[in-house]
Amino acid sequence: MIVYADILFLIDASMDFLTLYLCSKCTCRKTSLRRMLLGAGSGAAGSLILLFLPESPALIILSGIMLSGIMVYITYGKMGTIPAFLRQCILVWGCGALSGGILSVLLSMGNPVYTKMPGKSSYPTAYLTAVVICILLARLFTYRKGASFAEITIRRGSRTAKTTALVDTGNLLKDPLSGSPVILVSAKSIEYLYPVLHSGNIGENTKLRLIPSGSVGGEKLLYGIIPDEVKVDGIVCRAVLVVEDIPENHYGGYGALCPGSLIQT
Repeated sequence: MIVYADILFLIDASMDFLTLYLCSKCTCRKTSLRRMLLGAGSGAAGSLILLFLPESPALIILSGIMLSGIMVYITYGKMGTIPAFLRQCILVWGCGALSGGILSVLLSMGNPVYTKMPGKSSYPTAYLTAVVICILLARLFTYRKGASFAEITIRRGSRTAKTTALVDTGNLLKDPLSGSPVILVSAKSIEYLYPVLHSGNIGENTKLRLIPSGSVGGEKLLYGIIPDEVKVDGIVCRAVLVVEDIPENHYGGYGALCPGSLIQT
């Protein structure tokens, strides 16, 4: 069997790009087109290198794991924590298995276009069909994630507090100075970090912002707090907290309301 390296590279790169696209849509993690292309290119280049490795299952599996980690790092950058990075790697592997499985079924009646075998034709339309199916699946996952939730970790000094937030794409509040998105959070959820807030006081050494907010009742200013660190699903991000003296499960049963823009960063 003759293998054309250039065509194999393009096919692998396109499938890796499709895998990264599908994973980004399913996890609502936004990344740039440039990073996705670089990640897909590194995956395709690594696949060509794997062809020259000895036929050792353990070596091939280990090399594949390392290659997937490189793709994730190039595409999504630092994930904040090792568990978050490993979770994203697993998701990429899963999306790769899904797209690869679809392609395997479509190609079961012929040979890939990068091979040449006498008497048999190839089916390049299978690749286009796999692309269409994966894009439709990504759209479906994105549509169903309209009411999702995220894990919020807030740090003040050496103390941290965690709460689960309902993701609201309609939350468009931003800090007018920095442009950072605003997370609405129940005072009860972070009482461990800011114990005086529940009693109506701001507390010392607290960085404040005034956040303009408009509603049916009119315009008003909200007090925003800048914590030392905020993580959304393990990813460090810039955000301002608006602490409200409301029940802990006020936001649809969750302790906070997170803007959709933070999920897509």
